Amino acid sequence: MKLTKKDCNLLINTQCRSFYSEQKNRFEHIKGNLKNINKKGMFNFVDNDLSALFVFNYFKLKKFNPVLLWDLASEEWCIFTNQNWQQYMKGK
Repeated sequence: MKLTKKDCNLLINTQCRSFYSEQKNRFEHIKGNLKNINKKGMFNFVDNDLSALFVFNYFKLKKFNPVLLWDLASEEWCIFTNQNWQQYMKGK
């Protein structure tokens, strides 16, 4: 299967700047290195298990150092990536 950015974006319901450092207790770590999380990166929220694994692995293949988290507050999956949030917004 070929993973594309377009496929990945169809599965993501919300994207925002990382706020992990302010709300660490909100998240349960599932997969990936927590040391990769920083304030410049971004969160990508998805609705289900399959989407979470697909998006996590897409970002892993693209070398975005993803971290898979479960958001205890909103009860959905969150994939952190080291994509720079400000640069991402400039490109939109």
